[in-house]
Amino acid sequence: MEDIKIGSSLSFGGYNWRVLDMQNNTALIITEDIIDQRAYHDAYKEITWAECALRKYLNGEFYEKFNATHIFR
Repeated sequence: MEDIKIGSSLSFGGYNWRVLDMQNNTALIITEDIIDQRAYHDAYKEITWAECALRKYLNGEFYEKFNATHIFR
């Protein structure tokens, strides 16, 4: 991770990322572009974060785009 600096960009998971901060060999990053625009849930009803469709997507399909080959150490 020595070559990753604050302000630099990197690509993984099919997205371009900008490094915002580095602490303890860990990078805080944000995407360069909007990744996706999704609703909180797929039905208009009272629902918690634990049960919403957005959380299911983030912890499932979105998360799976990043695998061990993309982790920087």
